[in-house]
Amino acid sequence: MTKYYFDTYALIETGKSNPNYLKYLKGSTIVLHKLNLMELAYFLKREGKEETAKTLFAQLKKYHAEASDSAFIKAAMLKYQFKERRLSYIDCLGYQI
Repeated sequence: MTKYYFDTYALIETGKSNPNYLKYLKGSTIVLHKLNLMELAYFLKREGKEETAKTLFAQLKKYHAEASDSAFIKAAMLKYQFKERRLSYIDCLGYQI
């Protein structure tokens, strides 16, 4: 089965039923880090959807993939390598899991 890392933006777009993101849910599984869920909760709080944030955290935490110690170092190197793209630390970490 194919696995896709869903960053916070992908989670938001999936929640909006964007077909460009929904297609990745068919016949595959997603992985994410709980830090992505934290960012999603912040976004939803800003939108006035605190209860939705709590519900989605509970539903999506099963897709959490733990990051190894080396993944954190690799994430820092990735962030530096692509510093002009201004990638978030959380996304850099997610790309390593």
